[in-house]
Amino acid sequence: MREVPVNTETTRVVTAQAAAPVQTQVAGVSTTKELPKTGLPALAWAAAAFVPAGFRLKRFGKSQQGFESASYLWEERQFKSGA
Repeated sequence: MREVPVNTETTRVVTAQAAAPVQTQVAGVSTTKELPKTGLPALAWAAAAFVPAGFRLKRFGKSQQGFESASYLWEERQFKSGA
């Protein structure tokens, strides 16, 4: 049988690695490629869908001839009853 020499010394190899590229950030400049999906455009479209209905309901808010407020009617009844 043949004897094999045993090396008990530990050899450490250090290799140089290239530094990772560092991205600089400038205030006010964005490198964002896509905005986050917040659902805000869908919410805006849903709110805009009610605008025509709001214009239609607006005419119901206008007072008509002969229509007074509830407090006026109460005061008139109190005055007529003599209380």
